Amino acid sequence: MMDGFSIDGFSILVIGLLLPILQIISFIGLLNRRQIYFKRRATLKTAYLTVFPAMVLWLTYGVFSLILLNLWTVGLRPNWLILLWAGLTVVNRVVLPITIGLALLPPYPPRVWLSSIYRVSAIGMAVIACYMTQFVFPMAW
Repeated sequence: MMDGFSIDGFSILVIGLLLPILQIISFIGLLNRRQIYFKRRATLKTAYLTVFPAMVLWLTYGVFSLILLNLWTVGLRPNWLILLWAGLTVVNRVVLPITIGLALLPPYPPRVWLSSIYRVSAIGMAVIACYMTQFVFPMAW
């Protein structure tokens, strides 16, 4: 009997592909909106603070795709990828709560609707990256 709340691998793959695109589009929209709110000295602290943990998430996505590419390519030795993936396994355990905490800060400026989309995509990317490092290709220390 299937559980009504379980997510299959294909759904995680689709969500994992859509969230980075959504994050890039909403971040560009936030930067364009900054010019409108610049006269009122509005800052985009929530977007700027989540950029640093997002770099780890983007690195996780990149290393995951390189590992998948190396599964189909014969003759390459991806030793450095495995070491980097093992490090990302530990780092993503820390980045997930940091990203959630930073993304739940109130948006600046308060009426920018794209900031909520950016925050949801940042949290989603953190969850997917943590899922990839913990369950898809797990590394035990």
